[in-house]
Amino acid sequence: MLDETLKSVKEAEAKAAAVLQKAEEKSGSIVEEAKAKAKTMKAETENRIRTQRQDAEDAFVKDNETQLSDAEAQALKEVDALKQLIEPKRADAVKAVIASLV
Repeated sequence: MLDETLKSVKEAEAKAAAVLQKAEEKSGSIVEEAKAKAKTMKAETENRIRTQRQDAEDAFVKDNETQLSDAEAQALKEVDALKQLIEPKRADAVKAVIASLV
């Protein structure tokens, strides 16, 4: 009876050792898989951030170009308005200059 008990204990220990070995192997593969997944996620996040930053820079440049274009158009309108204000008085100014020279 003692022999049977010892035999059962040894079998249980062997099974436990086999289960433990399998668990260690599986945990190692899980850790490696998690590392690979984390590396992939990191690369994807870096790419997404890089793309978002580039998009933001492009939008900023486009917005600045639009503002500069609008400002240029506004300045040209103001120049045209000033020319229209000056044009009627041009003849008088020419006459005044000629009169002062004569």
